[in-house]
Amino acid sequence: MVRGGRHSWRRRRILPTTLSSRSRLRYLCRVLYQAAPWPQGATTALLHRFPNELSSGIRTMHSLAAHSITSRLLNSLAFVMERFEKLNPHALRVLTYHRILESNNLAFQTGLASATPSDFEAQMRFLARHYRVVSMPEVLRAFSEGGPLPERSVLITFDDAYQDVAENAWPILERYSLPAAMFVATAYPDQPEQVFWWDRLHQAISSSEPLTKLPGQFHELEFHDPVARARSYKVLNGHCKLLRNDELQTFVCDVSKRLTQTPATNKVMGWDAIRRLASAGMAIGAHTRTHPLLNQVSVARAREEVLGSLEDVKRELGSVLPIFAYPGGSLTAEVVNVADEAGVVLAFTTERGGNEVGITDRLRIRRINVGRNTTLPVLRTRLVACSTSGRLGRVQRNPQSQQSLTRKRISVRIADWGWHRLRHGRWQPKMSSCSAESELQTRRPDGFVHAPESDEG
Repeated sequence: MVRGGRHSWRRRRILPTTLSSRSRLRYLCRVLYQAAPWPQGATTALLHRFPNELSSGIRTMHSLAAHSITSRLLNSLAFVMERFEKLNPHALRVLTYHRILESNNLAFQTGLASATPSDFEAQMRFLARHYRVVSMPEVLRAFSEGGPLPERSVLITFDDAYQDVAENAWPILERYSLPAAMFVATAYPDQPEQVFWWDRLHQAISSSEPLTKLPGQFHELEFHDPVARARSYKVLNGHCKLLRNDELQTFVCDVSKRLTQTPATNKVMGWDAIRRLASAGMAIGAHTRTHPLLNQVSVARAREEVLGSLEDVKRELGSVLPIFAYPGGSLTAEVVNVADEAGVVLAFTTERGGNEVGITDRLRIRRINVGRNTTLPVLRTRLVACSTSGRLGRVQRNPQSQQSLTRKRISVRIADWGWHRLRHGRWQPKMSSCSAESELQTRRPDGFVHAPESDEG
């Protein structure tokens, strides 16, 4: 008699059920390794001769297996979420990109590498097929008039105006006819001596001598191989974000002098390139002048940075959209008030989430950051997950009445701005002496103007 019965194969366990997912992957790799036709004694010889290489290979096998399984699971999850997504005509999802270039060009500076050109094209192809990519003027009009946006609306933004945006990202956007916006730190274009502090830190660590040591609390950091350099960069970068702006600049300058004599290069595009993008349809916004974290500077300095960057963009381009992106997403209530006083209509943070016209604070627009590890399945799930977070997210409260905003249309004051429709569906801001179309009755301290109550609810 056959042991186990007719369908005993159904009861067999390929992997132990008591193991975690990570342990199951290791178990599977070990089973496959043991099943390979290795000559007798070869395993011991290889382990003694190439311990690091074999260990790295096994880690790579684990990583590839995990990535394959995760991608399939996320694709299935995204498909289910997209099928059951409840469409909201007032929902807006905003994507944030920084640099679009091959991954080996940034070595260990992975925070700014949003995607490779091929990955970016795959993401844009997906957005063009399944979403409605809206322009910045459309979003401004929706927030000012309280009207609906197209279903499944997505806004694409770029921070810091790196050269590879014009070289690699914009041709792909033009190929799929997708609008986008870019925020410029105005002290960097056409200024070779001005370099972002994280680029200076990256250049210093990349070109440092292997046996270099830093003094003080960072004396244990090593720079002898790419892994050690990546670990050191992560530690130093995290420390820099805790410093006030003046201390940060001094610290990065000191580290750079100790590690290398090779100066960093400015990779921000010049004003001529920015003007070409603007004339081609890219919306240009302000991103301060020198890119300080605004919660680490005085209110007077923050006001100078915000107003100065708006003036710089207007001087170079002839006009400026009333949009602004907080550097690093850092803000306080005072910084938000500064942006409001400067005439900013839409201000963008780095807080992850979706937005809803009439509910989301127009000076705290949430975004979805796209990083090197944001694969297409991950992006799909985040887009669906953020479709309702604007409805479920926090709402701004009136500090006097402590009553939350209700779900009614909000008319946003646009003081000293007029909007004029141009050809080809593009919009262009134009300075005007007129105030808003109508100053409505109740003005909130946070910059909102409430629409009058109507019988329609």
